[in-house]
Amino acid sequence: MLMRDSGMRHSFHIRTGFFYTLLCGIICMPLLICGFGWFSWRTWQENNLLRENVLRFEDDFQKAQSIAERLENIEELLDEHAVPGREVLLRRLAASAAAEPAPLPDMREKFSNGDDSQVPQVSNSVPQDVFPTVNTDYIKMDNVQARVLHQNRLRIALDLHNTDNQKIAAGHVSAALLTADGARQELVFTPSNVGDFRISRFKRTVMLTRLSSHLNLINSQVVLEVRKEDGGVVYRNIFAVER
Repeated sequence: MLMRDSGMRHSFHIRTGFFYTLLCGIICMPLLICGFGWFSWRTWQENNLLRENVLRFEDDFQKAQSIAERLENIEELLDEHAVPGREVLLRRLAASAAAEPAPLPDMREKFSNGDDSQVPQVSNSVPQDVFPTVNTDYIKMDNVQARVLHQNRLRIALDLHNTDNQKIAAGHVSAALLTADGARQELVFTPSNVGDFRISRFKRTVMLTRLSSHLNLINSQVVLEVRKEDGGVVYRNIFAVER
């Protein structure tokens, strides 16, 4: 038994040029996909390179800013000729001595006019054997600045650098205040986890705390410690507090 289709018939006509264009597009599709994948890979590499350059430029900028601040302080101090000027000089030199040795003998010649007996001696009131310096090269700390703000608030700013780019550096930064009379006070910051870090390259950390009004902060110092997540101390150093 035969069944006939008596319905309407439709026919479509495709231009020869369009057909060959569609056929070439289908043939070239794998090449276009490979080319797009290669372009994406190259763009990803260039993006990583630019990101590393930005991080390096930020590091250089922080160092240049720190040097500029020191030069500005020296320029201001060179205009001082009275005894208070020498005291300001020695206090600021003590503040930057932990990060970079200051040329104290040369400055004495500028301010003492040939008489070194008029220049007060600066000494560290905390023996180094009490808080020995520790640096295991797990983390690098620089551009440290501890400064007393108004209303007896203490601001500590520092830069943390991961020395191993293949691993994540994680831990906690803590601080203690040392006064001139030898008293030690552990500092509590707000928020409490501001000292926590987990970095692959670089982190800028700023910590704030409020101090008691009865504390004498003249010639005071801060001890900064970095501990790993397991509690081991990987960095410790003492820095002067600026006023």
